[in-house]
Amino acid sequence: MPDIPQGEDFFTALGDTAAYHEPLIKLSGMTYMPPTKLDMKQIQQTSTAADSARSHDALALIRRKIDAAFTAIDLVVVPTDPEPASPDHRFVEGGDGKPQA
Repeated sequence: MPDIPQGEDFFTALGDTAAYHEPLIKLSGMTYMPPTKLDMKQIQQTSTAADSARSHDALALIRRKIDAAFTAIDLVVVPTDPEPASPDHRFVEGGDGKPQA
């Protein structure tokens, strides 16, 4: 599995972000929240077509590797909450909905 690029540089170099926001910027004149405005200025000033092509190649490689790793797997079950579930007292002994002492 290739290293997955870290941080926003990978995604901002895709050029997709700039392409998506370009008509919005022309229409609204950069009326974004300050952090987003800074990101957009950086993207517009530093991203090149070559950066975009390299990022798309890296993304395609990552997708191929992940697809290959999961060819024999039908389902992946992962928790949706990083914390353990709270006990549901309706399903504990007694079943009266009252917390157990």
